[in-house]
Amino acid sequence: MGAAASIVASAITGTLTWQAFKNALTYTIRLTAVAMWIFIAALAFGKVYHALGAPELIQEILDMAPEGALGILIMMRLSYFFLGMILDDTAILFICLPLTIASS
Repeated sequence: MGAAASIVASAITGTLTWQAFKNALTYTIRLTAVAMWIFIAALAFGKVYHALGAPELIQEILDMAPEGALGILIMMRLSYFFLGMILDDTAILFICLPLTIASS
């Protein structure tokens, strides 16, 4: 809806050119492709992670966590914090989801 309003507004003001429209489409396609690659890489990571048996290893490590459930919660929050420095929220979700499910 916002994209359509933007096109109408630029057409009314006279700044809509075919080249500007083409550049906007190209930029949008590139941005979408990057997001899709992140999604595909996160899914592949999850499959390999699970196939190697890492959830069981994580479960064993979390069972040895100090302070029981509170220690597990603190470790999970710290992992979100540190991953948030280098990754976007979608990648963090797909990377941390197997860890979170394994600890349930």
